[in-house]
Amino acid sequence: MFKITVRRNIVFVHYHRDYKERYRLPHPHKWFVELSFLKEDINSKGFSIDFVELGEKLEKILEPFQNKTLNELEYFKEKNPTAEHIALVVYELFNDETIVSIAVGEEQNYITLYINE
Repeated sequence: MFKITVRRNIVFVHYHRDYKERYRLPHPHKWFVELSFLKEDINSKGFSIDFVELGEKLEKILEPFQNKTLNELEYFKEKNPTAEHIALVVYELFNDETIVSIAVGEEQNYITLYINE
């Protein structure tokens, strides 16, 4: 069994509704989004999955979020753009049931891991 992971870094702004006062103001973060897959087999070229293809798809999904205020995007009009909600949105947009987990982190200090069971 192979665990394959792709990670992309991104910068965006968010704020939290109904939370501690200092977090109610827009503030930027350097985020990362990391998708992991489990694969049993490898192909004739020796790959279990195409890293480049996965990375390109993830970049395309994250592109509309880059340097944006997440609260202004349709996905987050009604809910706080927390790492948890970001992970769920990425899972929905990536639309691949072979994803086993999605990690979303603010810098390297705060990381949420969504596990697809």
